[in-house]
Amino acid sequence: MRPLSELLDNEEVYYSRKVELVQLQSELERNRLECAVRSGRLRSELGLEGTRIYGYPLADDLI
Repeated sequence: MRPLSELLDNEEVYYSRKVELVQLQSELERNRLECAVRSGRLRSELGLEGTRIYGYPLADDLI
């Protein structure tokens, strides 16, 4: 049988890794969007290829 302290340490490591994973996923998504902005594909990446959304005109990309 393992000591309680070891189980608690393992649980702490597990949740720390989950936090790291969320942070890395967020960073990856931000980098992906920055890449789309720099390459002029942001609207395409967001699925906004038309000139209107919900009947309202979209402004020109200023980036």
